[in-house]
Amino acid sequence: MAGSDVEAIDRLLSTLQENPNLVDLTALRRAILDRQKVDPPLLPMGVAFPHARTDSVRNIVMVIGISPEPIPFPGVAARLVLLIGVPKKAISEYLELTSFLARHLRGEHVLDGLMSAKGIEQFLSAFAVT
Repeated sequence: MAGSDVEAIDRLLSTLQENPNLVDLTALRRAILDRQKVDPPLLPMGVAFPHARTDSVRNIVMVIGISPEPIPFPGVAARLVLLIGVPKKAISEYLELTSFLARHLRGEHVLDGLMSAKGIEQFLSAFAVT
């Protein structure tokens, strides 16, 4: 369990070290933490999606973290964390992804399905719940 938002972000970032789409892990971390200071993307039901548009990734990268215990983020305790890095040039993809997440993560049944998913297939199919 992570004891803070920064610890959760660092744990998720560490899983990207061997990702071929990663250019610079330190720059990605800095961009995400800078974004968190200005306007942390949080949903009141316990979802955080720290993200940044940065040249430190070649393509969109996403890491999913599910915590049995709430992680303290500013203003909300999160149990689901979706860390996202988006290349600066991918403006339309960025807008599509963040609006999709903001819309779909508000559904109680979707969130329940995401939290109980046992693999990526179950996680993705939870978004199909209406």
